[in-house]
Amino acid sequence: MFSYLRAKKKQEILPKLIEMQGGFRCFYCKKYLDGTDYIYEHLDGDRQHNDIGNIRLAHQGCNIKKIHSAEYQVMAKDELEKESEKCLKERKNEDSEHYTTEIEINIQCRNYTKKFLDEHIATDGSILYSDALWSIVNDLNEKYNHGSEQAVRRYLNALCSMTGKYMIIKNDDGKREIVRRNQN
Repeated sequence: MFSYLRAKKKQEILPKLIEMQGGFRCFYCKKYLDGTDYIYEHLDGDRQHNDIGNIRLAHQGCNIKKIHSAEYQVMAKDELEKESEKCLKERKNEDSEHYTTEIEINIQCRNYTKKFLDEHIATDGSILYSDALWSIVNDLNEKYNHGSEQAVRRYLNALCSMTGKYMIIKNDDGKREIVRRNQN
């Protein structure tokens, strides 16, 4: 819910607005503001839309002039578009960083699972599915501080699929065991 810009919020955002506008200047005429003849201008004209991207410092007279000045209206519109694009870029970068991290974690998990199977099956000839699963989950959590059972299970199953170099069999005790697929 929106409300009008309160004194506390004005104090809070004033330094940022001064920085954004390159000094204590009017957004429209670019002249320096004095300590009393300025207002918090809402670029979209909505006094309840108090996002910092919608607020600029301006002379009271320039604010009034904006009502009939196409030039000032275009300046406000352009600034809003610039702020909107900036927000979209920031959001895209945040999402990109999140996805990159997620992808890197998946690659680490897959590579470690494959390496684990390669080493253990080369040495022992086989490994119980449950031993592989829980050992890999533990190792990933120790080494990388992540590694979910679901992700490891998914990679074990992929490596043991029809096109993978491993397969799952049942041993004499009826337990699932991972062995190297016969290459015929």
